[in-house]
Amino acid sequence: MSRSRIHDQVNEFASWPLWKKCLAIAGVIVGAIAVVLAPLVTGRLTLGWESVGLALTIIPSQEPLLFVATLAVVEALFAFMLYGLIKVFFFPKSITGD
Repeated sequence: MSRSRIHDQVNEFASWPLWKKCLAIAGVIVGAIAVVLAPLVTGRLTLGWESVGLALTIIPSQEPLLFVATLAVVEALFAFMLYGLIKVFFFPKSITGD
C-alpha cells in the first residue's frame, strides 16, 4: 500500500460527518464490552473455528491465568483500534503531515 493511498484514505475518513465517526467509535466500544461479557456469561471462551476443527475452549475455572491473559490481549487490541480511530478521525494531520 503506497503512502499516497494511505493519505487519501485518512483524508476520506477525516471528512466523514461527526455522527458517522461517533457511530464507528461506539461500535468499537460496544465490541470491546461484548468481548469481555460474552465469555463471562457463558463460562467459556472459544478461540478459532469449531467447524474446521481449529478451536480452543478456555474454561475460567480450569485455566484462570490463560482466560484472563487472553481477554487482556483482546482488550488491548480493542484499545489500540479505538486509539487509531480517534487519531484518524479527529487528528488526521498528525498522520498525513499536511
